[in-house]
Amino acid sequence: MAAEIFVYSDKAGLAAELATLAKSMGGRANAIALSAAEAADLSDSDADKVYLLTGADPMPENNARAIADFLKERGASALLVGSTMRGRDLAAQVAGFARAALLADASDLALTDEGLTGKRMVYGGSLVQQETVPGFAVATVAAGSCEPGSGAAEMEEVSIAPAGRVKVVESKPAERSGVDLTAAKTVVAVGLGIDDEADLGMVREVAAQLDGGVGCTRSVAEDRGWFSTDEYIGISGLVLKPDLYLAVALSGALQHMFGVREAKTIAAVNTAKDAPIFQQADYGIVGDYKEIMPLLLKALKEEN
Repeated sequence: MAAEIFVYSDKAGLAAELATLAKSMGGRANAIALSAAEAADLSDSDADKVYLLTGADPMPENNARAIADFLKERGASALLVGSTMRGRDLAAQVAGFARAALLADASDLALTDEGLTGKRMVYGGSLVQQETVPGFAVATVAAGSCEPGSGAAEMEEVSIAPAGRVKVVESKPAERSGVDLTAAKTVVAVGLGIDDEADLGMVREVAAQLDGGVGCTRSVAEDRGWFSTDEYIGISGLVLKPDLYLAVALSGALQHMFGVREAKTIAAVNTAKDAPIFQQADYGIVGDYKEIMPLLLKALKEEN
């Protein structure tokens, strides 16, 4: 009998990826939807079944206890949750209510006779640790784990009673512009080596020529405020898997590189020839970004 693997993400594309991942693990892929819109998004995915939890609170984390009970009733072997800000919160709470282990930002997941096995980075990304946890377990998974499939999923509605401990007082749309970094094939990132915020203009132009988006290190977002805190890349921020990652004027600390450890190609521009980024990069240029980026921009415009 196939293991019952449940998946959830507040991001539709990531939820579809997780359904495919569950299938690849040899289990039945059961997707959880907290709204009719989420269920519709998963109707054409690799999920064998989509459970629409009616009565769910709009805030995913308010449903944690109800989801833990729901999974227990159905004999779930594992819950895979998309590693987003809300997903991490939900996963931790479900694991707590279910008294289960949590594998954070796990990769190479597999179900064995011993339990759920996965790999994750530890000590700021300096080591890869493989863990196996017995019984029901929860794992968070970053975007880009696999290509989502398609199919006709069976639908079932199940009523739940959320805790409702947190209430939404006011909601405003976030002011965002540019490319969704989690879906971008090319990402250009900047670090504290950028001298002037005005220089971000040419960085964005280069990214646009590459049909990519622009991100940053944590310090650029939190200390300088040039980016929102949901645009920085690293162990406590975005974890990406682009085809090309171009690092501009950033050192390449382990905490940051954790976020792009699965990039297919890494290129770097830095004035310091001994910068850690060059140990990670496939291609590197030792030079001043103020000289290199305009030349790169010119070459890209001529090619395009």
